[in-house]
Amino acid sequence: MRSLSLAAVAATSLFAFIGFAQAAFVDAPARGWVAHKEGVSARASVTDESAYYIVRLKDAPAAMYQGGISGYAATNPRVAGAPILDVSAPATQGYAAYLADRQDETLGAAQQLLGRFLAPRFSYRYALNGMSLRLNRA
Repeated sequence: MRSLSLAAVAATSLFAFIGFAQAAFVDAPARGWVAHKEGVSARASVTDESAYYIVRLKDAPAAMYQGGISGYAATNPRVAGAPILDVSAPATQGYAAYLADRQDETLGAAQQLLGRFLAPRFSYRYALNGMSLRLNRA
């Protein structure tokens, strides 16, 4: 019984450490750290005071889209009569492509407005419609 308890504590500690390491790696670029094959290492702090922000866009994500846009069927599981979102369904793929086009349009407009190139770190279309961008506070 004692060895089982020790094994449970060891496994919990290991999972907590892995979670912490993943969180540090995900946040590494925002903190000015460099990721490489050996892990994450610190470097000089970022002087431009920028950070990664999730920019949420107005259109509904695929999991919430209830229809209304000509040429795109509803993908919301409740409306579609499905237990969960089917990401491989043609309607979902079509609407996700529509969202990708809208994100590209928004990104182009933002780049023109800011006068600089913006490179999304991540793009979201299914549970959230948006992208992760490195931006300044001001």
